[in-house]
Amino acid sequence: MLFSMTGYGAATSQVKDSETELEISLEIKTVNSKYLDIQFRMPRHYTPLERELAACIRDKLKRGRVEVSVFRRVLFGPVKELAVNVAQAKALAEAYRSVEKALSIPASLNLQDLLSQPDWLQSKDTDMDRALEGPALDKLFVQVLDRVIEVRKSEGDSLKRILVEQRTAFEKLFNEVAAGNSQIIPLLRERWKKRLKEIAPDLNLDPNRLEQELVLWVARSDFQEELDRISHHLRVFDKIISAGGETGRKMDFLLQEIHREVNTLGSKCDQNSLTEKIVEMKSYLEKMKEQTQNLE
Repeated sequence: MLFSMTGYGAATSQVKDSETELEISLEIKTVNSKYLDIQFRMPRHYTPLERELAACIRDKLKRGRVEVSVFRRVLFGPVKELAVNVAQAKALAEAYRSVEKALSIPASLNLQDLLSQPDWLQSKDTDMDRALEGPALDKLFVQVLDRVIEVRKSEGDSLKRILVEQRTAFEKLFNEVAAGNSQIIPLLRERWKKRLKEIAPDLNLDPNRLEQELVLWVARSDFQEELDRISHHLRVFDKIISAGGETGRKMDFLLQEIHREVNTLGSKCDQNSLTEKIVEMKSYLEKMKEQTQNLE
């Protein structure tokens, strides 16, 4: 199966004991990224859990930017501790008064002025109860991560359907171009001979030498080799998409190779009917490449 790199999951849980009741909310959002990039935003005292949570993510996800947000709210129990630095408050008050005196600006200092410089007043979160919150957070994390994986799988299934449809449309055009290649060789030979007669009707050339030059010229315009390589790449495409797993980089590289061969087709082919089809083939390749940017 294929997985998208885009996913989202969120859940909230309440935990309590005889003295405390907490609400823990967890959200995981994943978006496209070249590599696996994990970012955490959580209360300070949950920081020691980051390594364990990151290891779990790496075990489940292979690519994408993963943003994990954890919110903790005390519903009942110990409140935040306030740390008041009286000395700092006095220093701020003295600074206000010195400016007032130096500039001769009459002003009245009040508590609101001090609160505008909050360095002297700080709050401290209550410590985590590891026995109470640890298991609850772990369970919530697994639940949300499973939801994210489910969303990524669902979007991966949609991407697979789209890619298969685009690949089918591309192959239809490819088969039409391949069928036209067998008709081009005799047309090129006749065109070359006719053009030579128009340019130099009285020129007497050695028939054998003329045939040699003709073969070389036609060979430069023959694109059977490119057709064979594209056909091979399409078979590899089918194997990759059927195998599933971590396919994004493989698909991206393969589509680049196919695009290179199609560009060569366009440079060799000068038949208007086939050139239009080759342009459409390029359009489908661009659409497929855009979709693969979302694959894990």
